[in-house]
Amino acid sequence: MTNKLYIQVQAASFTTADIEKMRKDTLTLLRAAEKESSYDEALHVRDAIRKYQQHLDVFFYKKMAPLITDKSLEKEFRTKTWAFYIEMTLPLWEDTNIDKDTQYRRWQEKKSKWLASVKRKARVAWSAVTDLFLRGDDQKD
Repeated sequence: MTNKLYIQVQAASFTTADIEKMRKDTLTLLRAAEKESSYDEALHVRDAIRKYQQHLDVFFYKKMAPLITDKSLEKEFRTKTWAFYIEMTLPLWEDTNIDKDTQYRRWQEKKSKWLASVKRKARVAWSAVTDLFLRGDDQKD
């Protein structure tokens, strides 16, 4: 049985290489967050993640989601990718009332838990993308 969704992807505005590049970009950003060693570096990583989230929004919800014709598959896809998209927001905010050292210390206290959570949700999201757009959804028919 030919997978209709897989055929649509072949004519879509993204390729399997684009999917792999976005996945690798996730890993690169998480490594940068893991290795940052100052408040200014952490802000730089946070800004890079915000920019990446904008790209994810377009990639997941403007390019991929419209190709999914089955409503239950689309809902599942959106649920899994949205959890990842939201969790990526780095919990470091600029606050003029709190000095940078205190803000950075608070970020350091949250960092390992945040990274673990993002990695978990990233695995789920990229697995959903892989299942639907690279392997196809034949097994669900």
